[in-house]
Amino acid sequence: MPVNDSSSKTIAVLSYVTVIGFGIAMLLYSTNKQSNEAFHDFERFHINQGLVVNIVSLLTCIPVFGRAAAILCIIMIAVGVYGGATGTCVKIPVIGDIHLLK
Repeated sequence: MPVNDSSSKTIAVLSYVTVIGFGIAMLLYSTNKQSNEAFHDFERFHINQGLVVNIVSLLTCIPVFGRAAAILCIIMIAVGVYGGATGTCVKIPVIGDIHLLK
């Protein structure tokens, strides 16, 4: 079921946009006092995937894996931002089942 709350969508999209965007999304998530648990689950889902994408983006610094990791990150970011902007929880291929945040 899609989420229609604009602040939740903003948090979801920001979580994929660089480490700074991820930090802002975490700050907004921690200060967000909405009572609806569905919004928190949606935000937590995208923040978790954003964290994994940001960690994978560190591989772009390694010369051997740099180009392949950069292309993979661009695809993962596009899928994540699309899911966040449309209000759906779309698992990103390859990393969708990795859960670093509880």
